[in-house]
Formats: sequence, structure tokens, C-alpha cells
Amino acid sequence: MTADPRDTISEITEIEDGFVSAHLAATCVSVVWAALAGSIVMTAVLVAGASQSLPTVLGAMFGGLMFTMIFALLFASIGMLAIGLPVTLALRFMRLESVAAYTVLGTITGAGMLLLLFGNPHIAGWQDLLFPAAGALSGAVGAYKWGQFRLRFTGEDQRRLSAERPENPFHEMIH
Repeated sequence: MTADPRDTISEITEIEDGFVSAHLAATCVSVVWAALAGSIVMTAVLVAGASQSLPTVLGAMFGGLMFTMIFALLFASIGMLAIGLPVTLALRFMRLESVAAYTVLGTITGAGMLLLLFGNPHIAGWQDLLFPAAGALSGAVGAYKWGQFRLRFTGEDQRRLSAERPENPFHEMIH
């Protein structure tokens, strides 16, 4: 194996103090954004069919938003931990991390998660796609926020590593 002496031996031993807290904060932000997006869509769907007076509908919207936010936070947390973090490891391993990759995968898994749990196996009309649509939007928003963080974090990480590596004039002469 021809290793570059400037390569790191192990990434695990080089985890900085801010690594865990930054990733934990970004995970929480992504989950909250995903839950907010999903709960707004579901609240709008639930209240759209109401033929009540405006104050009644506004009261129902607030109550519905709080109700759907609880479930959206639960599903977004499960999705981030069970699907999002393993996808991050896979994309990082394959060196395919991008905001677009995260967003597309988040959209697909968000829709798929709610389609599997609540979807009608015989899709008869557009109403049967409301849960998967809310899941798709929720997954897309959460994954987009996570992708933004990952690219910003990996960019800073690469700049820090390149600044730490001393230049090797002999290596530059060979290449």
C-alpha cells in the first residue's frame, strides 16, 4: 500500500471537541425544519376540508399544527436516525456528498416512509397521496438542511486539513 505521509492515520482519533456538538445541533435543526414542513402541509390538508367560520378554522389550524407537529417530530427523528445518518455514512464513503443528493434521497425516503406506514395500497385519487406528499416535503426539507450543514462542515474540514499540511517541495517536483 502506498500511503501518503500527509494522510491521516485514523479519523476517529482526530475528532475535535466541536465535532459532536456541531453534528448534534445540525441534526436537531434538520429534524425541526423537517417536522415543521410536514406538519404545515398536514395541517393545511386537515383544515382545508372544513366548512366552518374563519375563527373556527384558525383555531383548528393552531390546534392541528400542534397535533401534527408532535407526530412530525417523531417521524422526522426516526427518519434522521434510522435513514439519514446511515445515508450520510454511505455518501461520505462513496464521496458523493452534495445538497442535491441529500435532497433527492430525503424526498424519496420521506415519501416512502409515510407511504409504507399510512398509504393506501390501491391509490384511487389524489387524496391517497397526501400523506406521502407531506413525507416527501418533510424529507426534502430536512435532508436539504442536513446537506447544507454537511457541505459547509466538510468544506471547513478540508480547508483546515490543507492548511495544516506542510508543503513538500520534493513531492511537487515529482508530480
